[in-house]
Amino acid sequence: MPAAAREATVEAMTGRRSPAPSKFPVSPVASGKSGRRARPLGFPRPFYLIAQLNMEVINRLERDMKPTGITPAVGRVLNAIATRPHISSSELARMFGIAPQSIKQSIQQLEDKGLIKRTTSRNDQRVLGAELTEAGWRARAGQQEALVKMYAEVFDILEPAELDELARLLIKVLLNARPSALEYYADLAQDVSRAKARKATG
Repeated sequence: MPAAAREATVEAMTGRRSPAPSKFPVSPVASGKSGRRARPLGFPRPFYLIAQLNMEVINRLERDMKPTGITPAVGRVLNAIATRPHISSSELARMFGIAPQSIKQSIQQLEDKGLIKRTTSRNDQRVLGAELTEAGWRARAGQQEALVKMYAEVFDILEPAELDELARLLIKVLLNARPSALEYYADLAQDVSRAKARKATG
């Protein structure tokens, strides 16, 4: 059946038009001597692109953060503690979308290395937090240098406006998928609140 006729049939039966074809389709399956197999796509899908870029970024950060003695995963916890005093482990877990136990392990590693020390909130003595030691601030400086180098190596091919647009699109997707990842960024507070409200109402 021609595509136009098929679309007209779908619209007549369901009352809605067929969705427009995606630029990122699921790999079609073809049969052959070895059985079913997926045909290669002519254009990479977003998941593949994001996953490949993430691996490349992590590999570069691991290479350049070796002098600090911490991994990128532990380094992001260190940075979060540096920029958000008295943030709790549960808040960190929600922010990064990982298990609280993993956050506790990262915090323990930082404490064992003498990069952070436990503190008590001035507003609530029951809330235990952490702050960076002098060694912790030096490690964070090394992490920030590694980040600057990574951005120069990976993203300098983009014009500033293109990098801003990339960030805008990723923020849009995250607000839809997991707004809690962005709730600690003050400039996005209203967007995060609206996104959470939409998810709550279904």
